[in-house]
Amino acid sequence: MQLFVEKYKNLRAQALHLRLPTPKRGWWLDDQKLAYPMWEKARKLGLKNSGCHKGIPFGQFMARYAHPEDLDAVCDELPRPQLSSAYHSAWPYQHELAALKGFKPQRRTSIARSGRRSRRR
Repeated sequence: MQLFVEKYKNLRAQALHLRLPTPKRGWWLDDQKLAYPMWEKARKLGLKNSGCHKGIPFGQFMARYAHPEDLDAVCDELPRPQLSSAYHSAWPYQHELAALKGFKPQRRTSIARSGRRSRRR
């Protein structure tokens, strides 16, 4: 993370992949030992926004890491870096993601982001 911030001076956001080819085959955004030190490092480096890949539970990864249940604690506990979007709208768990947003409308987390942004000219 630090290398990217140093190389790309205007970097202000990060995209997180939660399903990894490791023995656990993934990780949670609210993992106290793994994720919270990362959130603190991102804050110190000036990364103000983060997006995470949720949904699409296929392939060699554990489907449980595609579910958005870990977003609840992270969005409540960490004001910055703000979790700004859940890519792929957490499909097929989009209803659970929408419920998390609906129960706490003060959150600024986007729930509908999939694919490329359209460019307007």
